[in-house]
Amino acid sequence: MALPSFRLPTLLMAALLPCTSMATALIVSPKDPHQYRSFQLPNRLPVLVIHDPGATHAAANVAVATGAAADPADLPGLAHLTEHLVFLGSKPFPDPNGYSGFMGRVGGNFNATTSLYSTDYYFSVPANALPEALDRLGATLSTPLFDPRYVDRERNAVDAEFHLRADWEGVRVGEALGQSLNPRHAMAAFHIGNLQTLGGDPARLRERVAAFTREHYSSLNMQLVLSGPQSLDALQAMASKSFAQLPQGSVAATSASADLVTPGLLPATLNVKPIKPTQRLLFVFPVNRNAPAAPDTAVVLSQITARGPGSLQDALRKAGLARGVGVHWMLHQHQQALLGIEIDLGLHTRADLDRVQASVFAYLDLIRQQGLEPWRLRQDAQLAAQRFAEFQPRQPLQLVREIAENSKAYPLQDWLFGPYRRSDSDVRPAATLLAALTPNNLLRVWISPEAQTDTATPWMNVPYTLARLPDWPTAQPVSELALPPANPYVADDFTLLPLAEHAPRQLIDTPGLRLWHAPEQRFEAPRASWRLSLRTPAADSAAEYVYLSLYVLWAQDRLQNTLRDARGAGLQGTVDIDDGGLMLRLDGLRQRQPLLLESMLAVLADTEVDAASFDRVVGRAREYWQPQSPSTPAAAMDSSVQLILSPGNWLPAESLKALSQVTLAEFRQWRLQWLSQLHVDAMAVGNLAAHDAEAIGQLLESRLHPRVAAAQVPFTRNRQLAAGLPLARTESTSRDSGLTLLWPLPGEGLETQADSLLLAQLIRTPFYQTLRTEQQTGYLVFTEAHPDWRRPGLRLTVQSSAYRSDEIRRRMQAFLDNVEQRIAQLDEQSLGKLRGAVVANLNARVQSANVLADRYWAEMVIGEHGYNSVQRMSSVLGERSKAQLSARWAAMRQAPALWLACDPGEPQNLASFTRTPTQLQWLPTVTEARPEASTAGRE
Repeated sequence: MALPSFRLPTLLMAALLPCTSMATALIVSPKDPHQYRSFQLPNRLPVLVIHDPGATHAAANVAVATGAAADPADLPGLAHLTEHLVFLGSKPFPDPNGYSGFMGRVGGNFNATTSLYSTDYYFSVPANALPEALDRLGATLSTPLFDPRYVDRERNAVDAEFHLRADWEGVRVGEALGQSLNPRHAMAAFHIGNLQTLGGDPARLRERVAAFTREHYSSLNMQLVLSGPQSLDALQAMASKSFAQLPQGSVAATSASADLVTPGLLPATLNVKPIKPTQRLLFVFPVNRNAPAAPDTAVVLSQITARGPGSLQDALRKAGLARGVGVHWMLHQHQQALLGIEIDLGLHTRADLDRVQASVFAYLDLIRQQGLEPWRLRQDAQLAAQRFAEFQPRQPLQLVREIAENSKAYPLQDWLFGPYRRSDSDVRPAATLLAALTPNNLLRVWISPEAQTDTATPWMNVPYTLARLPDWPTAQPVSELALPPANPYVADDFTLLPLAEHAPRQLIDTPGLRLWHAPEQRFEAPRASWRLSLRTPAADSAAEYVYLSLYVLWAQDRLQNTLRDARGAGLQGTVDIDDGGLMLRLDGLRQRQPLLLESMLAVLADTEVDAASFDRVVGRAREYWQPQSPSTPAAAMDSSVQLILSPGNWLPAESLKALSQVTLAEFRQWRLQWLSQLHVDAMAVGNLAAHDAEAIGQLLESRLHPRVAAAQVPFTRNRQLAAGLPLARTESTSRDSGLTLLWPLPGEGLETQADSLLLAQLIRTPFYQTLRTEQQTGYLVFTEAHPDWRRPGLRLTVQSSAYRSDEIRRRMQAFLDNVEQRIAQLDEQSLGKLRGAVVANLNARVQSANVLADRYWAEMVIGEHGYNSVQRMSSVLGERSKAQLSARWAAMRQAPALWLACDPGEPQNLASFTRTPTQLQWLPTVTEARPEASTAGRE
């Protein structure tokens, strides 16, 4: 299909930024409200400052162009340890807990990451805290103290992180891949570090860290990206003041990278045995010394992951060979790249690796023959330019992080535009990539419990086998392969409607359908967000949950090509289980939303459930619910929290039992009955006229025929916890232990919600500092206010490689025993700062229609039809006193709570808890011993 010719300049403009010494044109979207300025400090630190008008928060990212690849051979993990140690005090701010303490006081957050070739330090704070936050970050990087007292502590923290990552399947496969491709390449080195690699004399180790920073932490090797509502002049002055002391030094010469692949290795096979039951096939293709820019190859990657009839995924699924296809750049740095085509085989799919491989290459041949036609390049360029021109608002931290990442791959002019740059006629980059995707340049990686292995990786003990093959076995590819047609969801109407903004108003109120509409134009984009809830009065049961799950899986299966095309054209659509029913979400460009919704409703209401697709989704559900444990305690506890609190969730064993009794005929009958007793709640937020919203309401009426009143299908609430609950247990495949305290606040209403936010803010930083930084109890330590405002509460979690849950609990209890004293020590000034930090984060600027839609929807669900809960909550927070907070804490210490533990070798006991629609209770059988009670009060 021919598409109209399209040229980038018709949608884009280049803005020349005022600079002091870096006169470069930064390409900016016409709808981007930010102002940008690039300059260099006298010490030659490159800086980009961003004036973000109306922002409530500010953010910064400092990128050091040195990462784990610079680790000395005798000290793997040194770059990572350095990242940890630089935070622990500087000459102007010597307190080792000063940086985290400051962030806790102002309601900010910070972190750092070490990758192969870079290290990033970043933060987000309320805008008024930016000057001090920037001073602290500048001092941290300019004059770190590396207090010798904390070297041992932080290498223990690095070791804990090593144990945490050792349970991540992607990291484990990555180690096997690095060892196999070329052990001399930086990708094969041990980047995390542990007590073995970072052992020895702490004083000597400190000197190595200091030497590493002198060598690499130079202004010539860093860059700063800074965003805030302050003027460009004010931001430039802050950056100049805070980073003037950063040493210029000299930059160590970078040695040439080794080849990605040992010469003569390929073609080869790699077998890897995973921790969890999974079966995947990964085709890895190195592109060494001649890698095209990633955006220039998007036209090829999008065709590999197509979902429609004749696509690689469609053909493999019909043949029973696989259930999903993905593709991604596994590495793209220094003109070296690895492309991975990943095939999800499914545990219950026969592993015909040779036929899958033959099909992949047959499809790649088809792309070579038909996939680089001019209309495809024009469509890809048009969609990329459209996404760039229709600027998507970001939170300040997201924006500075995104620009920092882009700066590592693109020249300054493309720090915003780089990922969207395309040619609508030059096929050479795509052809270069396709030339590398050949059988002779392939490492085929089979990840399966059935994989035969004969060795293990040196650090994470991953079982693997590498074997070179002179020739691949011949096999017959699947038939009827075809490339995707033109995308029907490409928009051509970008008109911004002049609408009077207001909070949601009800446009339709019938027994079966309620529809709210909130027009807006503040985001200056022709976008809208829809939230649609489909619920029935069906009784809550495992069988109902299984039917809903199959319905969602089947709908996702049938809609995957539709949703993928829409996503490529700037329109997101999803179907999920929510609140005992289905939730449909649409976000993005307004024009084609009716077309997308029509397609979604046609599948849900009218498309026949055939035997093949039903069997496929039953297999997926069975695989998902089959007995297996999450890979980490944190993941296990998180899923268990959802099971404990949400009446709509069920244990895998309960779901499997119900699934075993479902037939195709019964599912078809259930679906007809479910559709016959619907109630629909819908909300539209965005640049959408009322008559267009009403037209969608009429579409819902005509397609779904909803007739059940809202009173018959109330929104669910989290369960309450009965008093005296014993210790709950869940399981993971990790060697780590974990403990979560679920602690609902007694009472409801705005005051209770306000106190949950204040207590979480008060506890968060000292809890982290005490258990993570000082005691080294665990690596993963966090506190959060539970997001359900209808039943507010706290959640405290620790994951540890050093201690079991009983010792973690003892330390958590000791910390909680001191919170009363922390409250008592609050003076009016510190209480004011506490309240101010919470209010600042609560009132963070809403960046897009979809975020606003989520907020309005949450208020509608809890009955806040004034849609001003943030303002009301802010007012309540501003009036909360120390006496009220102290009284709430005292009441909490006597209120029901639940401790949830995860330890190696300890079985889960969640099946012994009785879960009613409103309460979690303990009703053991006569043969069960009562575990330790779960009081959160003093013991």
